[in-house]
Amino acid sequence: MIGRFSTALTLVLLLAASPLARAATLPPDLAALLGPRDSLLVTDGAGRRVLSWNAEASRTPASVLKMLTAHVALTHLGPDYRFTTSFHQDADGRLYVRGHGDPLLVSEVLADLAAALAPRLAPVTDLVVDDGDFIQPLVIPGISNTDNPYDAPNGALCVNFNTISVHRGADGRYTSAEPQTPLVPFARTLLARRPPANGRLVLTHDGTRAAIYAGHLLAHFLSKAGRPVSGAVRKGKVPPEARPVMDFASPFPLSEVISRMLENSSNFIANQLLIAAGAKVHGLPGTLEKGVRLAAEHARRHLGWTEFQLVEGSGIARQNQVTAADLDRLLAAFVPHRHLMRSEGRARFKTGTLNGVQTRAGYIDGGADGTYRFVILVNTHGRRADPVLKALTQRLP
Repeated sequence: MIGRFSTALTLVLLLAASPLARAATLPPDLAALLGPRDSLLVTDGAGRRVLSWNAEASRTPASVLKMLTAHVALTHLGPDYRFTTSFHQDADGRLYVRGHGDPLLVSEVLADLAAALAPRLAPVTDLVVDDGDFIQPLVIPGISNTDNPYDAPNGALCVNFNTISVHRGADGRYTSAEPQTPLVPFARTLLARRPPANGRLVLTHDGTRAAIYAGHLLAHFLSKAGRPVSGAVRKGKVPPEARPVMDFASPFPLSEVISRMLENSSNFIANQLLIAAGAKVHGLPGTLEKGVRLAAEHARRHLGWTEFQLVEGSGIARQNQVTAADLDRLLAAFVPHRHLMRSEGRARFKTGTLNGVQTRAGYIDGGADGTYRFVILVNTHGRRADPVLKALTQRLP
């Protein structure tokens, strides 16, 4: 079988530099792994097609689309960009918290933030959360109202990826499953209104309540830092007369945010980045439409994409459609950032999975011209991408 593959691969390599390389020519054993709604494209370090199967056909990319979102954010925000959260206080002691879309505002960061903020504050009456940088409600195609973390809603002021991790005991009482995250009374109230659950879950799909929960969690950490909130936590806008207190910069540069997004395939982080980048280029408030418009403009102008449809930035929506050829162009542009991707043996790649869809896109080390780029888009029910990737890593020189 190896001999048959080597003969066929040699033939394909000889054809790669010619227009015939666009034909659906594959070794028989590799072709047997692919169905009629699948695509495969492998190019060498010089950009020549080594293997090609339906490379110009539109497919559902699933989460490999996050690579486009990453490239958009890196280009328009910059790898060293850090999200900020702004704090103001008025003469009556009201503390205003304005979010700017930080996707990694987690409990550990909130604790450090509160420790830095508390000494700068006068006694705090009300704590007012302002999530106006992103429009609400934010409807993301493909996101539904489930408890699953991959369905977490987006917003300008969110904590812990708009999720909470809990354990429900035999007595029906909830406890936090994370030592760094207290189960504040506001969270208990929301949990009491929903069916019993365990594990990491979406606390609420209501954007206003999600922002208010962020305020309650911050209030807890401010109290621990010696500056308790004596009044209510509520939603509002920062008034012009409130004095600036602090702009807190995330400890994570954008490159680290993207590395975590790609490693964990976070839909929440992906669409936070897309909306934030869209708001920077097209103005506040951030909307999904502005983010998608920016991504489409970027794909055409910077990557030369020709046949595609984008509706959001994470790949969870089946309406997203791209070709293997266009994803290969993205991979060519993404080479300087490939260290942000997960590695496995000779390969660095991004995975994508939906029901009936498996996708892989990335790089395989080797070859006379350096690194291969590969795109595997499996949209045929019953077929899988991993055997194709395994075959490539084993057989490409």
